[in-house]
Amino acid sequence: MECPKCCSPWNSQERIPRILSCGHSICELCAKELFRDCKIICSSCQCPHIFSVERLFNETDDEYVDKCMSSLSKNFTLLSLISTQALEPESSNEPSFELQFCEEHNLPVHSFTEKPFSLVCDKCIEEIAEYNLVVKPLPEVAHYTSQTIKDISSNLKKQHQECESALEFYSRMTKSEKERAIDMVNEYFSQFYTCLDAAKTEFKSELDQVLEEQIAVNKKAAIALEERNNFIQNIDAQYNYFKGLQDNEIVRYSENFDNLLNKIRQPHDNTELVSVSLTPNKAKVSAISSLLDSSYEFSIKKAVDFWLCERCNLKNVDGCIACTKCSAFRPLTTYPNLLSNPEHTSKQEIHELHLRRQSELQTISELDKNEAQGVFYLIHANWITKWKEFVFNKNQNPGFQAGALPPGPITNHLLFEDSECKVLKLKLKAAMDYRGLNEKVWQAYHRIYGGGPMIVRKRLNIYDEPKGK
Repeated sequence: MECPKCCSPWNSQERIPRILSCGHSICELCAKELFRDCKIICSSCQCPHIFSVERLFNETDDEYVDKCMSSLSKNFTLLSLISTQALEPESSNEPSFELQFCEEHNLPVHSFTEKPFSLVCDKCIEEIAEYNLVVKPLPEVAHYTSQTIKDISSNLKKQHQECESALEFYSRMTKSEKERAIDMVNEYFSQFYTCLDAAKTEFKSELDQVLEEQIAVNKKAAIALEERNNFIQNIDAQYNYFKGLQDNEIVRYSENFDNLLNKIRQPHDNTELVSVSLTPNKAKVSAISSLLDSSYEFSIKKAVDFWLCERCNLKNVDGCIACTKCSAFRPLTTYPNLLSNPEHTSKQEIHELHLRRQSELQTISELDKNEAQGVFYLIHANWITKWKEFVFNKNQNPGFQAGALPPGPITNHLLFEDSECKVLKLKLKAAMDYRGLNEKVWQAYHRIYGGGPMIVRKRLNIYDEPKGK
């Protein structure tokens, strides 16, 4: 694997193996040194190699020598062996080729031509030299092919991962879309429930008033009937008394009998007990039903917008207010108009912000039911005030359609004098400057908004000894 004259290793730069007419090879540098009078004497067998290259009148000696050297055929067998040795340290997995022999010349095949495709040996290369075909050593092509296969494999692996990620995304999106659709239906019909509840309350109020009036009428009729009943019982008692008298005694009470008979014949007030009945207007009920059916319309829109979760870098479809993987709320900066163009805030943006308010308020309200167990997590009172303005939508700017915005990171650092949060400000007061939370509420706030630092005390006193010391 070295030049027989200079004993230097072959290479594909300066010491390219060149084949002489005798069949021996010599490196190109040595060939230039041995070049005399348009010929080279082989250092191995002393046979001359005569050049028949025509020299132009304006060519320099060096240019002519280079032209003569270019006319010598390269020993591609040696070059291929050099390429194989150079590639072996890089990878032991390169494809190996079984040694083949040229059918025509019975010499080792070491290269090939692309157009037309043909495997060639040294003799073949000499024969096709005049056609200026591109000849490439097999190991070089094998290395290129192997690298191409690796690139294909890498691209396939990347695309496979992308497909799996997309499938997972669509699976999560389908689930979140279903949940979001159910929330939309519930919120939509809750408006009708509210209207129906209001109508029901008004109807009950009117019904109560009618019932009270009717009860008064029935009560008056009942009193009259009671009086009439007492009157009849009194007449009956007199009748029974007169009935038990002897005939000679009855004659004396004939006038009383006439009075009783007149009283019995006197008409009494008619009393009617009435009840309230409800007769629904079926036509109007049917009209309301038709109105409900025509008050909504389903549509499928192409989801082309996505937002990136700042916590886990997951891509979420537009319409989700929280990440489907880590539950972090959608960053306000990902909304098209909410911060950058608030006067053009869309109804969808306002709706999603409203859903976030409800979600945060419900979460914190549930966690706040737990009392602090021997430890208080203190938080900046002004930050809590801003958070309440957000969840209860107490907007300080009436012209801002979206309402109050989330307060941002927790601002406990404002309770300290220094930037390293080691020295507390003086005369801080509970409730006015800071407030106490239980551990779960603090964790929920910190998970949603971040910020800090965490201030933990055994008592609701910021100047008390920190917990754990």
